[in-house]
Amino acid sequence: MEETTSTVSMASEASRTSAPTKESYVLHPSLLSSQARLAVLATRLLCNWACACFLATKFGRRLANASGRLSLSGASPIDDESMMVENPTCRHLFAWLSRQDVDYSVAWDIQQTIVIIREFVASSVQLSSEIICSFLEGLRNTMSLYRRDQRVSAEVIRLLTLIVPHLRLLDPGEPLGKDHKLTLHLLAAFWGLYEDTLLSSVAKLELVGFVEALLKADPELKWAEIKIKTRSGEQRSSIRLDAAVCRLLRDDDHTVRMYTIAVVPRLFLLHTAT
Repeated sequence: MEETTSTVSMASEASRTSAPTKESYVLHPSLLSSQARLAVLATRLLCNWACACFLATKFGRRLANASGRLSLSGASPIDDESMMVENPTCRHLFAWLSRQDVDYSVAWDIQQTIVIIREFVASSVQLSSEIICSFLEGLRNTMSLYRRDQRVSAEVIRLLTLIVPHLRLLDPGEPLGKDHKLTLHLLAAFWGLYEDTLLSSVAKLELVGFVEALLKADPELKWAEIKIKTRSGEQRSSIRLDAAVCRLLRDDDHTVRMYTIAVVPRLFLLHTAT
């Protein structure tokens, strides 16, 4: 583990010697040194290994409960968050995202961030709200620099779609958590880009998927909405997600319209729930 950490640190220093130009695609591996590319691959492997170990440990504990003739309903609950904290590899990877010196203008830093987030949210590992918030903060910092980069926008929206199922379920009347607020903040930011016709066709397709994921997570529309703000930061209005779907159905791009049609049946389920 120490050797891997050293390699990652050395690659980080090597990659900081030259920042990508505005014309470069910041997520492209060619912007990294060979050592940094190897470190990114090592990070992906570590993430997959950590997730596999987590799931194997969880399965082992369930199997031990079963072999001990304890019913699963009566057994002590398995604390996913504690198990994650106990894993030194997970601790190291999550600590990297919380570093104060992460520079999102540098290709190495942003690619490392994207890899860590992608591998964990795409897994079946249950993530705590604290971890999800650190992921969302990383994506927000990324978009603060690359909001006009269509390929980065598409990748970030794709990751947000994967993050939505990990959001904590809210009890009736419970206020929004930080993870929900950050998700809605990024949704509003991308919707603003969409309304200003600043999203590519690929990014718009990812936006449709993001909206659909939120409809699944909040079928009664109790918290998921697009909050439109003025330039001064004051909230001007809110757009319901069903209205957003109707807006996407009128998009100029035929592919976007066809992709949005697949979301329409969910609106019937939505109104049935409400």
